[in-house]
Amino acid sequence: MVNWKTTVIGVLTAFFAFVAFSPDTFSGVPWLVELAKFAAVGGLAALGIFAKDSDVTGAGKGAKVVKE
Repeated sequence: MVNWKTTVIGVLTAFFAFVAFSPDTFSGVPWLVELAKFAAVGGLAALGIFAKDSDVTGAGKGAKVVKE
């Protein structure tokens, strides 16, 4: 797996989002519900940071062509 950071962050963010949106399910561990509120937002920010592949410029097909 080349871009494992995106996958890990996506899975963790999905879990924390589930906890944040259904706190009744996790009423036995109130600290997890509070943590999930922050982790879901932080996970979305981290997903945006790490989602860009390092070998792609994002400027289209002509981006690798050197202009003189």
